[in-house]
Amino acid sequence: MSQIDWEHTIRNELDYQRDMDYCHFNPVKYRLVNNVKKWPYSIFDSLVRKGIYPKEWGANIVLNAGERD
Repeated sequence: MSQIDWEHTIRNELDYQRDMDYCHFNPVKYRLVNNVKKWPYSIFDSLVRKGIYPKEWGANIVLNAGERD
């Protein structure tokens, strides 16, 4: 079994924001939960309390809109 190593250097604030969005939404994308807030291993709630994300973030995203499985 081979292991894939993936490294990524954060280049700027926008890059950081996109990476954080990706991490928070992945459990929804892969249907592990139906809402970002329901993933128990996320810091999303903490970031909402700090005002970084609105509490409804990610709730209205349509899955499989033009994506291939």
